[in-house]
Amino acid sequence: SRLLRTAMELEILSKMPKITYLKEPQERIRWYTDTEQRDIIQAFQELDLEDYGMIVRVLLDTGMRVGELLGLQWENIQDNLIVLDKTKNFSARSIPMTPEVHSIMEHFSEISGGPFKWVSYTQVKGRWDRVKKHLGWTDTQECLHACRHTFITNLVQENTNLFLVQKLAGHKSLAMTKRYTHLAPNDLEDVIHRLASRRSI
Repeated sequence: SRLLRTAMELEILSKMPKITYLKEPQERIRWYTDTEQRDIIQAFQELDLEDYGMIVRVLLDTGMRVGELLGLQWENIQDNLIVLDKTKNFSARSIPMTPEVHSIMEHFSEISGGPFKWVSYTQVKGRWDRVKKHLGWTDTQECLHACRHTFITNLVQENTNLFLVQKLAGHKSLAMTKRYTHLAPNDLEDVIHRLASRRSI
């Protein structure tokens, strides 16, 4: 619709065609449990792929997209923050580093240009596929992008304010973030417990 509106403004089209909007399907969000995360990192170690395991650790701890991570330059690392200025949504965001991510950045500090300039997406994907095979995983949703889902899900399960989750994830709208709220069953249990406690008053 945006392209069509632009075409109207440029007078390429004389009339805006009617568009039927389809509802986006509610797909299952695949994320990794704490046990699965440990299994993933251990598998990288067992396959002698520790450096690639560090990449996945950063993905899990920051929620960055793979392209964002591989595009990092040293100027994006500022004190204890990862400052992203080139994102999918064209909006900058900052992500505080966990101690482990900070340590990983130091590990790659001698790499010219940025911490992950030594590797390509194809190489990372290839090693990830080896780890999946090592773990016996066959689900297509067990992918690198699920590391991002894991980061967001963990924030939601820790009862983090959704506006903060939106900022850290770099979602353009809160509606994107709200897709993860059903993955916080503890919130629902707390609400029911509070409701039940009112009856004892």
